[in-house]
Amino acid sequence: MINNRSSSMMLAAVSILALATPALAADLPRKSVPEQTFVRPIAVFSWTGFYVGANAGYVFEGGKSSLTGSPALLGTGLAPVGSAKTLGDGFTIGGTLGYNYQFGNIVAGIEGDLSYTDLGRRRFGGTAPLSVTLSQEQNYLGTVRGRLGYAFDRFLVYGTGGLAFGEAKSSTIIAVPGSQWSGSKNDTKVGFAVGGGVEYAFTGNWSAKIEYLYYDLGKSTYASPLT
Repeated sequence: MINNRSSSMMLAAVSILALATPALAADLPRKSVPEQTFVRPIAVFSWTGFYVGANAGYVFEGGKSSLTGSPALLGTGLAPVGSAKTLGDGFTIGGTLGYNYQFGNIVAGIEGDLSYTDLGRRRFGGTAPLSVTLSQEQNYLGTVRGRLGYAFDRFLVYGTGGLAFGEAKSSTIIAVPGSQWSGSKNDTKVGFAVGGGVEYAFTGNWSAKIEYLYYDLGKSTYASPLT
């Protein structure tokens, strides 16, 4: 009996301790954990990298065709001397390839493009019995240029300049009753291009620009022999 009682008291004590343990644990002071604030870093846009694109726009040309001739040669007393504007205006469309490198707010790069140009005009003139037909045409234009600009984050203002090359087709027909002088030349001319523009990056991968270029491909000289 005594042993059994003792055993009962021990079980009771264990039970009380077992029940009291959670209560004691609940009363222990909790260690406070400071709240963490996550700050997302601000993305800084960079113009550095390669790019490809398409271009389209309006092209106008101030080219002139000039004539010099001999009245004695034509036998009419009239000389085909003078000049006329022969290229006019049209549209252009093509592709662009380039690379930019940005250091600070300065953006330097190189760009090349090749475009179809819808330029061409035929002019008729002369004083009877002399008639003159002048024509000039340009079907493509390409440039290889450097670019240097200043970036206001995603907005870029730049100047550009470099090499220009393009097709130059010219022809002349001088006619009098019974005779005709004609000549033509078709070659690729090399010159220069300068200009500037503004560009805005809508996203990290897409941008649009407005650009003005002045180009000069030099002169072509050819003869119009009797045919």
